Parts: sequence; structure tokens; C-alpha cells
Amino acid sequence: MTDESETPVRIEGHQVTEAVAAAHRGLRRDVQRLLDLLQSAELYVPLQVPMDGVPLGEAVEMSDGLTLIPHLLQDEDGDQYAALFSETEMLEVVQDELGWTTGEGGLEFCSVPALTALDMALQVIDEERVVGLVFNPLDDTELLLSRAEVASLAQNTALPLVNYVRDIPELEDEQTLVAELDGPPPRDLTQALDALVAESGSIESYALQQTFNAERDIEPHLTLHVKTRGDVEVQSLSRMIVERIEGKVPEPGYIDILFDTLAVEPPRLPEQLS
Repeated sequence: MTDESETPVRIEGHQVTEAVAAAHRGLRRDVQRLLDLLQSAELYVPLQVPMDGVPLGEAVEMSDGLTLIPHLLQDEDGDQYAALFSETEMLEVVQDELGWTTGEGGLEFCSVPALTALDMALQVIDEERVVGLVFNPLDDTELLLSRAEVASLAQNTALPLVNYVRDIPELEDEQTLVAELDGPPPRDLTQALDALVAESGSIESYALQQTFNAERDIEPHLTLHVKTRGDVEVQSLSRMIVERIEGKVPEPGYIDILFDTLAVEPPRLPEQLS
């Protein structure tokens, strides 16, 4: 007799696919959900050459003597990426679209426990020739991860995906902690902002705070509050601010910019004499 409570629950590929899609929000909770599923899931690795001594379709134990050479993606700049898939049907698409083969035959793949697959990808990503990992390339759920993000998953740690979460408006149930700065902000940063206030007729004032949102942030960072006056094109002003402060923001190297527009009453016309 077996204890069903000790039997691992098999995670189906479509469940992982759905979790990868949800992780596009980049929130820590979504990454945690993906990581929870990966504990008992398998991922598929497309093979560039056949695996020596492994019959097709046979399950074998991963060992030091087993050599696996995966396909890598390459972008227009020549940067390469490791690739992992949550469903086998997706491999048929890359075979057709990218012309991937295994040796001189059709595309073969191997199924690997998800955390092992992440660790294997981590060994390939050197941030020089191979710069990241793509989950489900060419699929609607395609997800790009940096080496640090792959490492966090391989180490069973869920971190926000900052390149995705920045595009998601803050949700009602999120909590942002606000604190005073640990010390004065960098002088070159405040000088750049002061100069922009002096030059621009649309900025009334600014303030810097240190904030942390557990769903979005890896560590506390600066938030810039900008008070504007009159009718302001926020996107244009935001780009101008980013250009002026580039290279001047302290670690972790990014800053949130929030705008607060002051209401300006139009000038009153003189009353006509009767």
C-alpha cells in the first residue's frame, strides 16, 4: 500500500504554459506560482545533435558521462539564448520556422526535470556569448529571462521580473513602503534635476524618496516625485528626465518617476463695461 500524500503530483505541460504566460506581469506572486509548478514539472530541451548511447524515446538517468548539446537562439545582434519549452507542440513550430534539426534528421528533444533544465541553462549562459534564457520561443507565452533571473529560479527563489513588471500598473492589493533616504542623494543627480527645473517651465518641484514594493522590487530604490504645472505631455517630459539623469542613479540603477499635476486656473478676462 502506498501513501497517496507522498505521491508527487504530475504537472502537465499546459499548466506550466499558463504559468509562464501569467509571469509576463513580472510580479513576484506570478513568478512564485511558476516556480511552484516547476518543482514537479518537466521541460523540453531541443537537441542540436543526437545524444550518444541514448535510444530514442527511452528514459535514462542524467549522469556526468551524458552529453547534451542543445540548440541556441540568436538575435539580430548576434547574442544567443538558451531555449526551454513547456509543451512538445511548440517544438514543431521552431522546427518549421527556424529549420532546427538534430544532426541531419528531424528535430529531437529530451525531457528533463524543470529545475535540472534551469541549472543546465545556467551553465550555458555566460553573459558574453549566451546572454539569457527564452521560455517557449515563438509562442504567445514567450518569456525572456536574464542570467540572474534564471539563477534565482534554479535556487528556488522567486524574484520579480523587472523588465516586465515595469509595464504593469500598480494593483489595488499591492503595498509600497516609503522611507526617507539613507543619506543625501548623489550630487550629480540632484544637480541634473535642479537644472531641469530651472530650464523647464512645466516643472514646479521634485522630491526623492526610497521605496520598496515586494511584488515589484528586488531591493529598495529611488522614486522621483515630480510636480508639474499646466498642460504637460508626461511621456515627453519623462523621456527628458531619463536622458538627463542617465548614469546618475545609484544602485540598483533604476528609478520610478511619478507625476503630480498642479491645477492652474486660466487667466480671467476683464469684465466688459456696460
